[in-house]
Amino acid sequence: MAQYTLMKHQAKAVKFLKKMDGVGALLFDPGVGKTGSTLAYLDSLADEQGEVRVLVVSPLAASDTWVLQPPFFMDSPVKARMLQGSTRKIMAQIAQARDWANVPDAKISADVKGDPSKGVSGNRVTIISITTGAVSSWCTDAESRASMVRAVRKYKPDVIIVDEAHHAISDSYLKVLNYFEDANVLGVTATPDRGDMKNLGKYFESLAYEYSLPKA
Repeated sequence: MAQYTLMKHQAKAVKFLKKMDGVGALLFDPGVGKTGSTLAYLDSLADEQGEVRVLVVSPLAASDTWVLQPPFFMDSPVKARMLQGSTRKIMAQIAQARDWANVPDAKISADVKGDPSKGVSGNRVTIISITTGAVSSWCTDAESRASMVRAVRKYKPDVIIVDEAHHAISDSYLKVLNYFEDANVLGVTATPDRGDMKNLGKYFESLAYEYSLPKA
């Protein structure tokens, strides 16, 4: 069972994402719950369609958060993995994760049983978290980008989450993300004041649900 109850602004964020079919951006001040809101949305998506596969691309410092926080915000059974090592190895593991029974092991991982009734209903969520560096350092030319695309296509994610979403406007991200029309691309960031955030509209057309801490 989920251990936390969503705050009002988080519940509104989930409602926003459902309205937008999971395509858009959450612009939150640091520490006010963008990850929890997103995980709660994924849980609701599993209620609707059963199995949900998620790929998270995030900075190294945040990559394990997507693996460790699901028990706090999700009732569905979850297999969450932070994949590390060479990018070639990571791509092979991404492709393998398509099959729930064969989701690869990882040093940082979580297997969440969730609410038994959700398992009976067929809910199950796979979360694969990889670092920004694994993508940007690999996808430097057309051939390497194609190999990344092939690996992700084998996984067939329903949702791609870009943490610190202002990075999504860089060429290396756009050239990969544009290949996944069947996946909902959700951007989240805790740095909404960055100068380059104004360009997020180039990718996230339904931008955005924003929440800032009340000013003192």
